[in-house]
Amino acid sequence: MSRFMNSFTKLSIRVASSIPCSPFSTTANVCNRTTTYQNFVRVKFADVKQQNPSLTNAELLKKLGETYRQLSAGQKLEFQVPETPTVERLESGAWSEKQKSLMYAHRHGMPRKPPASGLNVYIQEKLSDLKGMSLNKVTLRLRDAVKDWNALSEDERKIYSAKATELKAEYEKELQSWATEHKLRFTKNLTVLTQRFYERERKSRGDHQPTTQLTSKMSPSPTKSKSASSSATQHS
Repeated sequence: MSRFMNSFTKLSIRVASSIPCSPFSTTANVCNRTTTYQNFVRVKFADVKQQNPSLTNAELLKKLGETYRQLSAGQKLEFQVPETPTVERLESGAWSEKQKSLMYAHRHGMPRKPPASGLNVYIQEKLSDLKGMSLNKVTLRLRDAVKDWNALSEDERKIYSAKATELKAEYEKELQSWATEHKLRFTKNLTVLTQRFYERERKSRGDHQPTTQLTSKMSPSPTKSKSASSSATQHS
């Protein structure tokens, strides 16, 4: 359920900020190629809009652009996200070391990121019962939830923003505990942290993959019927 809700939490940001995106496409998804700047906008848009309700979307994007340019290279790395692999790419094994290390770390207990803003927390609470619904109903529910959020008073929104802050603090403590448990030098940069864990596990096992668990689940094993094999032998 947490992974299911995380996907719709991200979708809520796209709807709220009017950033074009097609999260339900069954083909190669343009959202899977999110740049660091686009991710920064999606994470920060709701909070900046809440702080500057009189600004238009264009003015908010301009303000976000100025803020982004002032970030250091290290700060920008925090908003870098690995490309979400499509089913076809996963099956072909065409996924990066970054993706593998992140998935491997999650499989070994690394906590997942909580909702990033008050809006995300609100959306997650409102859409907690979406499993099994059609995409049309999900989309309608999501739009209604965003409208309800926009109708909340500033004090009501602050309650959810405070929750988001608490969840972030709890997440960072859990992440640090996880790193300590696995004797990793801690950093908030998940790309660096998960790659450290992945590389260490790979070296300790003395093989190219820390485990066959990922590849066995993501890559289809080649099958060859016995009849085809025996037929080939007879004709050789």
